[in-house]
Formats: sequence, structure tokens, C-alpha cells
Amino acid sequence: MDILQIVGLGLVVCILAIILRQQKPPMATLLTMTAGVIIFFIMMPQITGVFTVLRDLASQANVSMIYMGTILKIVGIAILRTLVPKSAGMPVRTPWPPRLSLRRKLSFW
Repeated sequence: MDILQIVGLGLVVCILAIILRQQKPPMATLLTMTAGVIIFFIMMPQITGVFTVLRDLASQANVSMIYMGTILKIVGIAILRTLVPKSAGMPVRTPWPPRLSLRRKLSFW
């Protein structure tokens, strides 16, 4: 499927979800989740190609696939940690570890 068709599908679903959210919010959520899954399955051949290239690069660099799997998991978690709170409208948490004010904690007077 051409990228323009996928983008068109995404835009149509977004417009429908905005209209539907006013009347039935759970249905709008279900619509967007279903469209996301459909787009993911449409993009599977391209995603498989990316992983094939990464596997070939790892074998050329003599890096074990165990390490590549770990690196990909770390990168995936970092991407989700960055994108999901912003797109879900959740407040973005402060970086870990939080900055502590020891002067305020250790004040005795």
C-alpha cells in the first residue's frame, strides 16, 4: 500500500474520531485503536525490512543478536516513554532521579 493511502486512512480516521468523540467517546477510542492496528499490519513488510537490515549490519559488525535484541528493546522503551505521555495528554514526569532540595529537608530551625 502506498504511503499516501496510509496517511489518507490516518487522516480520515482522525477526522471521524474527532466527530465521534463528541457523541460516543468509547467508540472514538475503539476506532483509533483499530485503525492503529490496521496501519501496523499494513506496515509489517517495511518493518520486517528494517529489522533485516539491522540484522545484516549486526552480523557485519560481529555483534551478537542477543545484544541487538537488548539494544532494540531499550530503544523501543525509550521511544514509548517519550511519545506516549505526550500523545495521551498525560503530564510529562520530571527526569529521574528527582532533584532534591537538601537544605529544605535538613533544616532544623
